[in-house]
Amino acid sequence: MRNIFSLLITLVFAILFCSCKNVSPNPNAGYYKYDVICINSEMDGSITVKSYGMGKNRKDAVDQAMKNALDAVMFKGIRAGNESECNLAPLIYSEQVKKKNAKYFATFFSDKTKIYKSYVSAKKDVRFGRAKNAMLADSQIVYEVILRVYVDNLRDKLIIDNIIPNR
Repeated sequence: MRNIFSLLITLVFAILFCSCKNVSPNPNAGYYKYDVICINSEMDGSITVKSYGMGKNRKDAVDQAMKNALDAVMFKGIRAGNESECNLAPLIYSEQVKKKNAKYFATFFSDKTKIYKSYVSAKKDVRFGRAKNAMLADSQIVYEVILRVYVDNLRDKLIIDNIIPNR
C-alpha cells in the first residue's frame, strides 16, 4: 500500500512538473516598430502612455521608451489609444524646428544631461521580448513601459527656451 501511495505522489509531481511551461518573452518583439499609446489623460496636465524601448539591459530599454514617448509628444502627436481622453497633437508642428534646433534636442535627450527625465516618469515596466541585431551581433531586450509624460511642463519649457511660440 505504501509503495502505491509513493508511486501515486511521484506521478502527480511528475505531471505537474511536466505541465509547467516556461513562458519566454516574444523573440520577434524587436523587429516591430511600436507606436506610443495613450492610456489616460490626467487632471494635472500630464498623460499616461504605453511606450516601448529597446536596449542592452532593462535600464537602457526603459530610458529608450521614455525618449520614444517624449519624441511622440513633441514631434508626432499621439493618436493611438484612448481617443476620448487624449488625442494629442504634436507640440512642435514643423520639421524645420527640429532641424534648426538639433543641438538643443541632442542635449535634451542626452544620456549625460538627462534633461528629458524631468518631463517623464516610469510607472511600470514589463519585459516584452528579445531581438537579435545582426549588424551589431548582440541581443537587445524590449520593454513595454507605462509612463507619465508631463505635457504642460514640457510645453512650458519649450516656450521658455524659445523653441515654440507662446499661444
